[in-house]
Amino acid sequence: MEQMRVGLRSVLVVAVALGTFFATLDITAAHGWKAPAEAAGITNPVPSTEASIQRGRDVYKNFCATCHGERARGNGPLSPNLTPKPPDLLKRSGADTRIQRSAF
Repeated sequence: MEQMRVGLRSVLVVAVALGTFFATLDITAAHGWKAPAEAAGITNPVPSTEASIQRGRDVYKNFCATCHGERARGNGPLSPNLTPKPPDLLKRSGADTRIQRSAF
């Protein structure tokens, strides 16, 4: 039970960190942000298993989908009332490659 709590806590921390990171995507791309060199060696602390993937889906559904939408397009039910609008997390930008290489 304790191991499950630690795993869920890890998934939540990662989800919040990534959500924050993606929320600043357009800002960092506009300013030419580059990940620090030491970020290249960081790996995802959560093993990719069916259980961790499902926990990630649950976290997104509970904490992200109301703003970003079910498909992460920035069109969740609360999005019309938000300023700034939630970004489309699937939209390609110049920062995408840097994020994929440096997120973990």
